[in-house]
Amino acid sequence: MAGERVSITPETTGPLPSVVSFVPVRYAELHDSLVPLDIRETPRYKKYLLSVETAYFHEHFRLVDNLA
Repeated sequence: MAGERVSITPETTGPLPSVVSFVPVRYAELHDSLVPLDIRETPRYKKYLLSVETAYFHEHFRLVDNLA
């Protein structure tokens, strides 16, 4: 969604990853709309993580806060 704030996961902070993994700042609020009920109800499901190719991430996202 346009304007949605995300946090990049630590696994993708290494040198030149091909994929960036991230979670929305509003993780809990968006949970039900991003993860289908049948997946949420599976015993092995714990949490969601979003991932895109690095080039796509840089094209569609921008740094607004550097909290590191």
